Amino acid sequence: MSLNPMISDSEQLCRAIFSFPNLWNDLENRPTSAVFKDKNGVSVDRDGDRSNDTIAVAIQKRFESTRAHAILSAGRVREFGCKAEVDPLENNPFHALIQGIETLSPTSSQAKRMATNCTVFPYKP
Repeated sequence: MSLNPMISDSEQLCRAIFSFPNLWNDLENRPTSAVFKDKNGVSVDRDGDRSNDTIAVAIQKRFESTRAHAILSAGRVREFGCKAEVDPLENNPFHALIQGIETLSPTSSQAKRMATNCTVFPYKP
C-alpha cells in the first residue's frame, strides 16, 4: 500500500475514543477535549480512502476498549492551528500525529475545538 507522503487538507484523520470517563461528556454526548491531548502528539489514523466501517474494524482490532472514533479533516486541524504529520508505524501504515505548532501536544483550546467540531462514529457494544 502506498499512501501519499503528504497529508492533504481534505484527508480525514481518525482518533480512537476509549471507554474512560474523562474522555466522554455524557451530558453533551460527545468526546471531551482530553481525547485530543497527548504530550507526545495525538495519535490518529489517516483515512487512506478507507470506509468508516473499515476504519472502525481496524481500530477495534488494535484497541479493545474503544467506544467510538472521531473524524476531523486535516484542513480543520490546520485551521485550529495544529499540524498533521505522517508517522507510519510498522504495524500501521495509516498512523499520523496531530501536533501543536510550538509543542507536541495541542493547546487546551485547540483540543476543545477539535472535540466540539469532530464527527463521532459510535461502536455497537
